[in-house]
Amino acid sequence: MSIRIDFIAKVKFRTAKEGGRKSPAVEGYRPDLKFEFSESMFMAHQSWIEKDIVYPGDEIHARVTLASPHLLANKLAIGTGFTLNEGIYIVGHGQIKKIINADLIKED
Repeated sequence: MSIRIDFIAKVKFRTAKEGGRKSPAVEGYRPDLKFEFSESMFMAHQSWIEKDIVYPGDEIHARVTLASPHLLANKLAIGTGFTLNEGIYIVGHGQIKKIINADLIKED
């Protein structure tokens, strides 16, 4: 079974001193994403490219699968920024590098 991928992103995790995670995140990590154009949060599954475990402070590329992609139809573009959130805590930042799900591409 293959997993649907919505986009590829570059993600930077905050260190514990920066208010990020104190422990590593493993494959299948599902933070909430908050995009720069919205106050809403969107659950997303991440699978990391070339890593199985990510430590605080790491910068990686991730395959991102949104739980409800229809809510972001026609709203995303390459370069769109977002935060990774665990509850009220921002544990990282990301930026879209490639959109795979064409339904998400922002129409000009």
